[in-house]
Amino acid sequence: MNEQLITEIEQINFKTSHEIEELYKNFCERAYKDYKFELEPLEFDKFQNCISEGILKGFYLKENSVPKAFLIYTTELNQSIELNLIHSIDNENITEQRSALVKHFV
Repeated sequence: MNEQLITEIEQINFKTSHEIEELYKNFCERAYKDYKFELEPLEFDKFQNCISEGILKGFYLKENSVPKAFLIYTTELNQSIELNLIHSIDNENITEQRSALVKHFV
């Protein structure tokens, strides 16, 4: 019998950021290889500070209450919005995760 997948999307803020710490660490481990980052990603505490200060904004997706993916964006001084990253902890349901995050973002 297949378990029904319950998907939730929440805004990342300082209070909720602790829920995605392992997901963020997974991103950091994959930043160079999978995303071709040239610079080292922020340490988690610095990431939390950037979220708290509004420098970075984002949403995270939970499947059956487990954080599985996140989307990070910034807003520029000229009011433009820059989508920086969508990260998924694994490739299972990745298309659905990305689609749900982008729909929520828009």
